[in-house]
Amino acid sequence: MKQFEFDLLGKPQYEYLEKAKGFYTVSWVWHIDGVRYQKRMTRGRYVYQERYGVVPSNLCVTHENGVLTDDRIENLIIKTFMEHGRNHLSDHRELPHKIISGVEHRLCGKCRNFLPLLKFAKRTRNKGKGLNPWCMKCSNDNLASKEARLKYYKKYNKKRKRLILDLSDN
Repeated sequence: MKQFEFDLLGKPQYEYLEKAKGFYTVSWVWHIDGVRYQKRMTRGRYVYQERYGVVPSNLCVTHENGVLTDDRIENLIIKTFMEHGRNHLSDHRELPHKIISGVEHRLCGKCRNFLPLLKFAKRTRNKGKGLNPWCMKCSNDNLASKEARLKYYKKYNKKRKRLILDLSDN
């Protein structure tokens, strides 16, 4: 963490950089009459504002090449939050259905494999509309681990109750 000292007349006492969630954050901290104040923003927004002036709060500064630590001015662009969100969805969302050799396949939400629709069970919730997001194998594995956890907790609670009863008898 890098720190810089400033004057005490309402200006920040120190500024520091920290890396969180893959990108750098700039923070300013100052004290007035014993009260601590702090202002934070991403380093990309800070660099953009130093060059072009204040960015309105309804706009965000994003990285054109997608590298969150690349805060060069030519890599920073302004977008609305809605545009920025759409870009993230289109970058990371895979198509949930594919036709492979004439058979419709669907993406499993757990194992991330495309499997034939026959490998997915019908939904039991939501009035039975559609298919489960996980394939049958992933659903069964999850159910087995859930049952094992429940069995362990029941056994653990029985031991705990016995111990409490033994202690209360004394």
